[in-house]
Amino acid sequence: MAGIKPGMGQLLADVQVISLAANTQGFPTVSGSTYTEGSNTTQMTPNSVNSTQPVPGTYWDGLYMEVFPGILAAGASEPDLQLTVKVDGIDYSPYFYVDISVSGNMLPPRDNTVGRLSNLIGNSMLRVAISAQRSMQRGAALSRSLWPINMPLEFTGFKITKGIDFWFSSTSGFTSSTFVVPPTVKLYGDVYDETLVNFVASMMPFGWDGFMSIQSARRALASPPKPPYTAVHQGVLTPHTFNALPGGPKQSGVKVYRFLKYSVPLVSTSGQAILPLTSLVEQIGGKPGNVGLNNDLGFAFKDNNNALYVREYGRIPGSGAGYAGITAGGTDVYPPETAYGLVCTPGDPRVPYGQVQPYRPESGLYYKLPRWGDWSPGESGLEVIAGEIMAFFVSAQNGTTISANTDKTAVGGAMIVA
Repeated sequence: MAGIKPGMGQLLADVQVISLAANTQGFPTVSGSTYTEGSNTTQMTPNSVNSTQPVPGTYWDGLYMEVFPGILAAGASEPDLQLTVKVDGIDYSPYFYVDISVSGNMLPPRDNTVGRLSNLIGNSMLRVAISAQRSMQRGAALSRSLWPINMPLEFTGFKITKGIDFWFSSTSGFTSSTFVVPPTVKLYGDVYDETLVNFVASMMPFGWDGFMSIQSARRALASPPKPPYTAVHQGVLTPHTFNALPGGPKQSGVKVYRFLKYSVPLVSTSGQAILPLTSLVEQIGGKPGNVGLNNDLGFAFKDNNNALYVREYGRIPGSGAGYAGITAGGTDVYPPETAYGLVCTPGDPRVPYGQVQPYRPESGLYYKLPRWGDWSPGESGLEVIAGEIMAFFVSAQNGTTISANTDKTAVGGAMIVA
């Protein structure tokens, strides 16, 4: 069973999806067993972790997820495959809905990425607490400066007290013979018991600091300038409130979740017309049917205090793709390097993720999802969407068309729900 003893960086869950019927919208794993229903089968990975539930008296902080996308059988076509999770029975698909297909894998194993890089679900509180303890042992006083600013946006790991379920979806579907080795999902993180929770709390003499203040270049340079976004997460670090911390299913008041989603246009677009990746019509010009329900990258935050802190942004441009970015509607686009946004074409993807071919000759390598702003050596810094209606968009080159279901945009960061 996973996580029997408390400690850092443990393999918490290890599951495989063997087969899915066409048009499956969410088929779960079942802890400790193979689960079959009709043409759908999932299982615990043989000879590995045989549970997705903490043992009694322990709590999990899921920090790093990697997906081995499988090895296709000779002549087999790559199926589409998506993943979301339920934490302690709560559906996280509004915030976490990722592509784990062979070519578009958003969470490739670190050893299969260019530069051995990874996208974390959250940072380790236990690691910071150990660092603080070392500083104290060297004679330094415990202080707030030992911990990162905007703490709720850093510690966004899945806070699991009962269990985590992995849910798989596919439009094309596939059988057990499609893959020689099936797609496999692994979740790593820290295992806590009451002693370790209390240890981390003791290294946090100021208590949980839930204050958040974030800003972006776009907002700061607007006319008139938009103010920084601020909010306070009312967390308390105790064994009984562990799952009410950021990333947890029992948060109250201001909530913070790791955000990781992707979008594919379900309609074609031609000739520099901006296609918002959303069904939101108001102000930004989206339309129902532009994207799938779980792939909507539009955010109506004008009349609430929600925010999206954009840390990652990646593109797999389809044939004919020319531009991309975020829009507030019409010609209001960012980044403004052209009137149509960021230049992003198949020959010059700028922020590529997924399989690297034809950009590098090595096989089996992936680009991790890049940081927002990585398209420029001068990097503009991270993005904040708050107090406004915005959507990510794509646009075709003049005289060309992006066909439906050929272009992918991925976005990562933290969602603040106030």
